[in-house]
Amino acid sequence: MEKNWGNVFPIAWTWAQAIGFINGSKVELVATSCLVSHLAPKVSVVALRAPNIHWDFRLLDNRSFKYNRFILAQDIGIWEFAIESKEDGRFLALNFTAPSSSFSERLLTPTHAGFSNNTGIGAKESYIARVDISAIDTNKDNKQLLKTSIFQAALEFGGEYAA
Repeated sequence: MEKNWGNVFPIAWTWAQAIGFINGSKVELVATSCLVSHLAPKVSVVALRAPNIHWDFRLLDNRSFKYNRFILAQDIGIWEFAIESKEDGRFLALNFTAPSSSFSERLLTPTHAGFSNNTGIGAKESYIARVDISAIDTNKDNKQLLKTSIFQAALEFGGEYAA
């Protein structure tokens, strides 16, 4: 059940998460990006857990990441959420994709006036998304620490991003 713990809910957001097993080891991933208002900067958070990798990236007020790229696209029947982050010798590239037909009808989300699923407010979710992951240690001659794909990821677009 969704709960709005604050006084406002973002006007646009994407949320993605995945868990998979690579060579018997668990890989977990969460990524989100939201637009709190048209006047505020985008906020992004990414966390990756894998053998020997415990990475967190936070983009708040456009200062925490040294580099960040965010893509949100809906064309040719595919919805995409891609984010790249580089900080302190770490580079992480994530690309989530899901067929448009796999997304739910618009779901209810919290608003000032209660829950709503009106256009520009509700969210759409897919549970058959794919994520391609690339984690590189840029301090060690660009050593590839992880390069894999996880299927059955969850991908959600909400508010104005779900238009």
